[in-house]
Parts: sequence; structure tokens; C-alpha cells
Amino acid sequence: ITVLIILIAREFLSPAPPPPTPKPIEKKEITLKDFTTEELSKYTGSTTDKNAPIYIAVDGDVYDVSKAATMYGPGAPYNIF
Repeated sequence: ITVLIILIAREFLSPAPPPPTPKPIEKKEITLKDFTTEELSKYTGSTTDKNAPIYIAVDGDVYDVSKAATMYGPGAPYNIF
């Protein structure tokens, strides 16, 4: 019984292992560019190229939403943007 008590006490009283080290955040270089309406209309995701970027403009700022093609691509709920 003594050995059992020691093992249980050691389990509950031992220091917790350190938390895992978080992976470094991958930073993508931002390229600033001005778009005309005609240029921006080429990036709607409606091309046959599946790797073509999808951009939206909100209050004059352009965002790359290619990773959310299921939301912003052709026929998607937010495609109107």
C-alpha cells in the first residue's frame, strides 16, 4: 500500500510538463499595388485556372480571399463581393 501511495503522490505532485513550443507564424510578404476596376474584375475566381487568385475590395482596400474560394468563388455565398 505504501508503494501505491508513493506512486499516486508522485503522479499528482510532479511538475506539469512544459507546454509545446508553438510553430513560428509564416509571414508572407505584402506587395502594395493600385488596381483599376477593370484590373480587379480579372480576379473573381471565374477563370478556368483553379490557382488564379480571388480578390475583393472593401473601402478601397484589396484583400486576397483565395484561401476561402468556397465562400468567395463562383456560385459561393459571398461571390457578389
